[in-house]
Amino acid sequence: MYENSNNNCHLVCGHSGVVFALANHPSNRYIYGSGSHDNTARIWKLKESGESECLAIASGHTHSVGCLAFGKDFMITGSNDTCIKRWNINLKTLSVSTTKNLVSHRTQQAHSKNINFISLSKKSNFIATCSFDKTAKIWNADSFEVLGTLNGHTKGVWSVQFSPTDYLVATSSADATIKLWSLSTYDNVATFEGHETGVLRILWISQGQQIVSSSSDGILNLWSIKGNISVGSFDEHNGRVWALVSADDGAHIITGASDSKIILWKDVTEEEKRKELEKQQRIVEEEQILMNLLHEKKWSKALRYSLRLKQPFRGLTIMKSLLDESPETLPLVLRKLRKDELHTLMEYVVSWNTKTTNVREAQSVLNFVLKEYTPEEIEAIPNWQSILEGLVPYTEKHFKRVSALQQAVSILDYMTACMSIGPMEDLLAEIDDKNLEDKEAALLRTIPKELQKGLITIKDDNESNINNEAVDYDAEDSSEYDDNDDFEETELKNEDAPLNSVDDLHSNFAHEDVMSESDGEDNENSNSKGSYEESDSDES
Repeated sequence: MYENSNNNCHLVCGHSGVVFALANHPSNRYIYGSGSHDNTARIWKLKESGESECLAIASGHTHSVGCLAFGKDFMITGSNDTCIKRWNINLKTLSVSTTKNLVSHRTQQAHSKNINFISLSKKSNFIATCSFDKTAKIWNADSFEVLGTLNGHTKGVWSVQFSPTDYLVATSSADATIKLWSLSTYDNVATFEGHETGVLRILWISQGQQIVSSSSDGILNLWSIKGNISVGSFDEHNGRVWALVSADDGAHIITGASDSKIILWKDVTEEEKRKELEKQQRIVEEEQILMNLLHEKKWSKALRYSLRLKQPFRGLTIMKSLLDESPETLPLVLRKLRKDELHTLMEYVVSWNTKTTNVREAQSVLNFVLKEYTPEEIEAIPNWQSILEGLVPYTEKHFKRVSALQQAVSILDYMTACMSIGPMEDLLAEIDDKNLEDKEAALLRTIPKELQKGLITIKDDNESNINNEAVDYDAEDSSEYDDNDDFEETELKNEDAPLNSVDDLHSNFAHEDVMSESDGEDNENSNSKGSYEESDSDES
């Protein structure tokens, strides 16, 4: 018997064989019972001094007593003889001075194999038993009538527990599962899987909202009933965890295992929530401080603040802002760092250098360090070898990428130079000429085709000057062509080719010689031709 305050140990002597089971009285915390390999169960009373005295002995099983449970005025025992027994007790009649021998009031063969665990409902009106025969059973506590059998496990059932709040019962088995059963229909309503070995003990905590389980590999799991998932796993034991009890509805849990260890566990959920809340508040405050420093452009203080907090992402944010707004101040900021701060920054650089988006910041810091410090000073930085090993592969990768990009840009510059389109003035003149030709073609389409017959002009660069001079004739000469009676426009044939441009039309009036389209024209066309020639001669 151990005291919680100082872990003092008190031996309790009485059994002649190995003690397999212990159980507390539900209403009197000084009364507890034990079951042993000597085929008996005993009731004990705990004294204030820590010593225990035997009040009664329950004899009657033919094999070892492996489990027991207390009701308000009775005790139920289960044995490897496959039977369960009910022992009525009256605590008032039990005396420390004389040990009383109890007589069983009811016996029932419960299973076909060893009984592993017994549990009583909150009101002590139901009994739950489980066995190696792969089943669990629900009994009436008074009549020992079987109310239901829980079938579903594929191996022996190690433990069974009633829910403290719901109409449910939980079982754990050597098949590494935990099952929940409805006490209304005795059907399996949920199965928890997560253990790799047999689940030896289970325990309801948190007012029936969670279950703690222990397995033969020494692992404890915490399960959420609503989520049907494991929310925590704890590995402290090195052997099978056979004992699992709680105090204060799970505020403290005690486990005992075959590794000869008894471990006291404390529920730290509220503490973790409080710490998480404090952490979030601290992060908000730190973010505000950093924002203020960045706003005031106090780069050195901001960077040293992030290094002190061991936060690489914030350091990267500061470095980006520094290089974006005032990159020339980077050497001044880095020179103010202590050796330990420089070491932390170089660890940040290793992390930054792994991503292409952060190459500028990482390489800027690395470039400063390699230029500012001597090789001896660099080697003095702690873990410099590992830092260098982390920098070299990614730096080579970035260098190859930049080199390929620079080569591509050089090729593009060369191609651009080869594809030069000449001076901009010539280009603009060519564009204006093209627009003018388009306008003239549209104007030419408005002239009747009869006016275009036979007016074919040959234009070339050598005659362009003559054309320009001939176009500037005065109004009197042009009127001669208008009054010429021999000019008959209606005689022109429609099938002749039209003019190519307005310049062609002007040049017809400017040239001294006008050629007819064919020698087979009629007299009127000949007269018209002669009129043109005569007019041209007069103009000349």
